[in-house]
Amino acid sequence: MKQKLLILILLSLLAALPIHAQNIEDCQTEAPVEDYNAVVEACTEWLEAEPLNRDAYFFRAYALTELGSYEASIIDYSKYLFIDPKNAIAYNNRAYAYELLGDMETAILDYSRALLADPSYTRALINRAYAYSNIQDYESATADAQRLAELTPEDSFSYELLGSIALDQNDYAAAADAYTSAIELAPAEANGYLGRGFAFWSAGDYEAAAPDYLAWVNLTAPTSEDVDPADAVEPFTVMLADGTHYRLEIEAEAGQVLSVTAVARQETIDPVLILLDGAGQAITMDDDSGGGLGAVDAVIADYELPDDGSYTLIIGYAGGGSNGGVRVDVRLNDAQ
Repeated sequence: MKQKLLILILLSLLAALPIHAQNIEDCQTEAPVEDYNAVVEACTEWLEAEPLNRDAYFFRAYALTELGSYEASIIDYSKYLFIDPKNAIAYNNRAYAYELLGDMETAILDYSRALLADPSYTRALINRAYAYSNIQDYESATADAQRLAELTPEDSFSYELLGSIALDQNDYAAAADAYTSAIELAPAEANGYLGRGFAFWSAGDYEAAAPDYLAWVNLTAPTSEDVDPADAVEPFTVMLADGTHYRLEIEAEAGQVLSVTAVARQETIDPVLILLDGAGQAITMDDDSGGGLGAVDAVIADYELPDDGSYTLIIGYAGGGSNGGVRVDVRLNDAQ
């Protein structure tokens, strides 16, 4: 589950880039770019006057993809490529339409054609890596991600992509190494910490995962709200939102056993629990062990506290959702 969520995070980063092409306002219409039906109409009128106008085919194809008319989009991109057979962006865009139709093999062929037309076209390289990963050709996906790292040596994204591909293969050590490289290139970016933390968590090393999840929370949810310890005697609910996490101070003695559950009340939230010692160091955590809605509830089960003193429980969110209610149950018992 979380592996797919990490891929979605990567895709959300890609959404800021033109996965299709240039701005479709070039289609000579006054309609806002969100009005793709108007774009189709404008481009159709344009083609009636100029039947071989490649730009009209291109932008109509773009709009048709956005409208979900993938077959029609492919036809228009094919007409464009008949006029301009060496355009890498058009091959990339047609590949994307094939991918949305579920035809991954044809999509990969078109991504490859885009890269033949422009070997430095990183968009097609990224898209082909994802397509290879989707058909479980991890060797080819990894090769594309490594090529991306060569083309963009200062960009952390290629290593996040390598980490995602390694997670798809359950190769947690390789994933952790890749995300470490991403963190070294972009220490102020949160996604590398979440990816590496998830790799450690997946390998069962909660102690190693805890500092990375803490870094993720501090970067993505820097605002904190305190939970009154008196309210934590019974199960309580916190309402998590973008940018916010909750903190609960716990007084305990060495050897006492702490158990905490965080149950998502909506599918819009992916809770995470992190325990800090008296020095503020993250010592254990959990992300998705508790099942529940979306299989993302968090559980710290029977954790024996090492020292007398104060601990801090952080209740935050991970990559699968940041807004919603979380029911938290904290129990502190003497060791048996």
